[in-house]
Amino acid sequence: MVRCNLLSMRAVLHYYKAIHSFNIPFSLVVCFLAGIGSFNIFVTFFVSLLTAGFLLSVYFFEIKYANKYYLYFNKGFSKFKLIGWVYLINIVFFIIYIIISYYVKS
Repeated sequence: MVRCNLLSMRAVLHYYKAIHSFNIPFSLVVCFLAGIGSFNIFVTFFVSLLTAGFLLSVYFFEIKYANKYYLYFNKGFSKFKLIGWVYLINIVFFIIYIIISYYVKS
């Protein structure tokens, strides 16, 4: 079981930053391409961030940095725990966006 201390969270945030170095630019491109139509730009960004962009970034991280998973495994994280933590952080940001947009519209 992974203890939630500062060093373990630094490892998760390091993985988060590495994953999103591809995910955020890809999601922005999808967002602007969908913005040409009648879709909401911010919702499209978060949907891309949570679905296709996330899966592609995990795939590209696996191809490019497959040996880095040993670093995270030595800190107590499996590949699935890392992916789960990063996805959970993305969902929290999406929920915060939904709450803020709800109160701004009211």
